[in-house]
Amino acid sequence: MSWKNWPGWLKGGLVGIFMPYVFYILAFAISPNDAASNYFSWILIFLAFWPIALIEILIQKQLSGLPFYFLFSTLFYFLVGAIIGIIIRKLKSKNKFKRKRK
Repeated sequence: MSWKNWPGWLKGGLVGIFMPYVFYILAFAISPNDAASNYFSWILIFLAFWPIALIEILIQKQLSGLPFYFLFSTLFYFLVGAIIGIIIRKLKSKNKFKRKRK
């Protein structure tokens, strides 16, 4: 089964899995010598871990460490990617149906 034959939710989810890792790697690949890149690094770290920060704010309790952050962020971004994949697949199938009817 090739990539093209996979369901939309799975493709979107797999793309979403890598998002927190890409943000985290980019944040530490940027040189912290100037203030602008330092701010950009913090923005990327926030993008990687904002779901866990939101939960910590809501339950007012600090959750355990970096491995938990990566695990939860990966799961969160998988779900977001899967939802986006479902939406894109629905839109594509709707457009194919309209073209066939004409």
